[in-house]
Formats: sequence, C-alpha cells, structure tokens
Amino acid sequence: LQAIAFGQGPGAFTGLRTACSVAQGLALGAGLPVLPISTLMCVAASAQPTHARVLAVLDARMDQVYAAAFEQVHGQWQACTHPQLSRAEEVTLPPQWQGQGFTLRQDDNTRHKLDFRRRRSGEGPCDRP
Repeated sequence: LQAIAFGQGPGAFTGLRTACSVAQGLALGAGLPVLPISTLMCVAASAQPTHARVLAVLDARMDQVYAAAFEQVHGQWQACTHPQLSRAEEVTLPPQWQGQGFTLRQDDNTRHKLDFRRRRSGEGPCDRP
C-alpha cells in the first residue's frame, strides 16, 4: 500500500466529511499520504469518450448540477475548469471548446438531462446548432 485515496467530491457534505476523516485517520496510522480523487474526474474517465474532451455532470439536488470539463492529454485526465454548481441550463464550457466536439457524461442519477444541440449561439455553452 503506497497511499490512501478518497473521493473528494463534489457530493453530499456528510459523506465527503466521513470519507475524508476515515482516509486521514488510516493514512496517519499507516504513515501514508492521502490522495483526494475528484468525483467528476472519475465520471469523465468512465465515459470512454469518442473525443478527448468530456463534460462531466452530477446531480446536486435542489434543481442544480455539479459540472466540470476535462481533457485527456497523453493518457492523463486534466481539469479544464473548476467544478461549478449551477442550474443545468447555466452550465458553461471552456471558451476554447466552443464549436469543438466533446462527450457529455452524466451519472445515472442526474435528473437534469443537458441538451447542448438545442441551444442557440449566445444562449449557452455551445455554439452548435
């Protein structure tokens, strides 16, 4: 064992605190480092995308979603945006993605299905018709 990893979120506050506390306790006792893992990055990595760009989205409840954009560079996922909490229709893409192809990956619990194809230029994150 070389490290203790835990899901850093975004997600439910109590679950994140519990995961972090347990990971820190185990790591302290074993003298190992703690590695926080982004939940949204895991969603992006699970997409098996057709593009090197993935917009990962999770349901945040209360009519909101967590979203972040990721790119795969040399086989490694890198965040292109910070995680955002917003209403589904307010989710934005990185400016450099405008007009570019990307994979949209939502978890199975996401009630808000995003459809960028229906947005007109200036109304949302994507200029595609």
